[in-house]
Amino acid sequence: MQMRNKLNRLQTHTGLKAVEPKSTNREVEKNLSFSIDYQKQWEELGATIKWLDEQYVVVREVVYPLDIKHGHFSFNQLESACLKWEKAKIDHPLSSQNLKSEQLLFFDTETTGLYTGAGHHIFLLGYAQVKKSGVHVTQYLLPGPEAEAALYYHFLKDVDDLSHLVTYNGKAFDWPQVKTRHTFVRDQVPKLPAFGHFDLLHASRRLWSDELPSCKLPIVEEHKLGFKRQHDTPSYLVPMLYFDFVRDQDPVLMEGVLKHHEWDLLSLISLYIELSFKLTDSAYEQSNDNEHYEMGRWYTKIGEQQLAYQHLQRGMMSHHHNVASKSVFEYAGLVKKQKNMSEALAYYKKSIENNYKQAEAAIECAKMMEHTFKDLNEAEYFTNIAMDSISNSNIENNKKLHVELNKRLDRLQKKLRM
Repeated sequence: MQMRNKLNRLQTHTGLKAVEPKSTNREVEKNLSFSIDYQKQWEELGATIKWLDEQYVVVREVVYPLDIKHGHFSFNQLESACLKWEKAKIDHPLSSQNLKSEQLLFFDTETTGLYTGAGHHIFLLGYAQVKKSGVHVTQYLLPGPEAEAALYYHFLKDVDDLSHLVTYNGKAFDWPQVKTRHTFVRDQVPKLPAFGHFDLLHASRRLWSDELPSCKLPIVEEHKLGFKRQHDTPSYLVPMLYFDFVRDQDPVLMEGVLKHHEWDLLSLISLYIELSFKLTDSAYEQSNDNEHYEMGRWYTKIGEQQLAYQHLQRGMMSHHHNVASKSVFEYAGLVKKQKNMSEALAYYKKSIENNYKQAEAAIECAKMMEHTFKDLNEAEYFTNIAMDSISNSNIENNKKLHVELNKRLDRLQKKLRM
């Protein structure tokens, strides 16, 4: 190590015998002189010990057959999901177009705290990769804080040829944490690769935040993926178990944590399949009415108008009044952007009838009547509807809107008197 080399140089000036390094190769295979406590127990858990100088990291590898199901989906359906993106040619944040399924790195970490500051560190990171030979799950466990260089060295060496991360809140938490900790050992390990990144938390919140009690991964697993964890280690216990492990080094303490982390990785594969099927196919039978509405909004925002039309039309056919009403209002805005003013007017009128965003819909009608259809009487009529709908509200924004509507009404009445 660098510090030992500096000490050896100092020792030449003191007359003391320099310490010879145990190996000229920084990566040392396990051997008798480098054995550790509990090594046999680690091997029984499918883990090996990988060295970097005198530091080591525990690397566990598990392979699952492609036809095994994790919830509703088998892992071989990932290839179908990627093919759907390839054929759809949609400009979407989750599109894997031009990527092979093997290039996706389903990545997750476990940390000593829920913050990204330097005072917390990653003690377990890993990934799942779907290959022709099966689903390969690889986990890197830090035996103690002194071994971070070994952790990042072996992880980065192994993922050098992969191109895209798939995470759950990885953009805000996991990968920034990796970057932070990497700075402490960057002189001893490879550079961080420039990964692409799909963060499935954002998609889950878009589609299900109004439907699920929360968008935590175990809840999404149970309600959307058909996977319910059995005898799972609760997330709040994970850091405490790790601190006990650092003290005792007993692999038994980490068995539940490794399984918890493994399920996180496998669920990312199933979740990406589920989201891909929904987003690439408006006729996908497993999509519910509210999901069609949310996907329609999403596609409207990113400019994919044809898919926005398809999903919102499905939403408008909903038997649930609230979903149908939301979809009608969103659809009105979409057709207005396409300059289909008569159609937009009809759907905004329907929003008023549905009593959904009545003020906003009436204002849009008033604008179109004044500027597009040149019907000042109708513009006045819809302005009054908007004012009536907000008159009993004390919300500050509505007070401001009331002032603006009064100005609009005064202007229209002056025009009518001319």
